[in-house]
Amino acid sequence: GFLNGSQDLIFIEQKYFPPEVLWSEVYDYFDGSTNFTQTIETNSGDLFSIGSAVIDDLHHDMFLVKTSSDGQIEINNTLGAAGTNDNGKHFKQTSDGGFICLGTKYRPSTGKDLWLVKINDETNEEWSRYFSNDDWSTADEQAYSIELTEDGGFVFCGSANGDAYIIKTNSNGNLLWNLSYPNRVGTSLIENVN
Repeated sequence: GFLNGSQDLIFIEQKYFPPEVLWSEVYDYFDGSTNFTQTIETNSGDLFSIGSAVIDDLHHDMFLVKTSSDGQIEINNTLGAAGTNDNGKHFKQTSDGGFICLGTKYRPSTGKDLWLVKINDETNEEWSRYFSNDDWSTADEQAYSIELTEDGGFVFCGSANGDAYIIKTNSNGNLLWNLSYPNRVGTSLIENVN
C-alpha cells in the first residue's frame, strides 16, 4: 500500500503460526466406527457435534455429542432405527436452544431420503420429516447444508440422481416449496435477505 499519499511502496509481511492446541480428546464410541461431519459452539459455549456411528453389522445411526467448552462429554445420543442406515451431515442451533439436524435416512419402503430432525438441547427428538422424490428411490441422495430462515423455517440443499435440490420448510418441517437444478451439485447455501 501507499503511506501518507506518497509513492513509497510498503510491504507488510504476515507470518501465520499454527493455532495453539487448548485441549484434545478422543471419543472412541462403537469400536471407533464414528464419523463427525460438523462441530459448532452453542449459544451457551458448549460444543456440539453431529455425524454417524456404526451400531452393528446391520445399520448405523445419526450420532450427536455435546461437550463442555473444555471437551468433557455432557451428552451423547444416537437417532435412528434398527435395520436402517442413517447419518447426520449438518445442523444449526434454533432460537429455542434446540437444534435442527439434516442428514439422510435409508428406509426399505422408499430408499434413501433426505432427513430433517428437530431435537431439543438434550438431543431428544421432537419431530422428524423425510423428503423424497419418486425418482430418488434408486439414487444416492446426499444431504449437504441447512440454514435458518428469517420466517422461522428452514432451507436446505441436497442432491439425487445428479441433480441439486433446495427445499424450504416452515418451522415444523412441513414442505413449503422445492427447486431442482439438473446436472448440478449444490453443497452449501445462505439466505439472501433484501
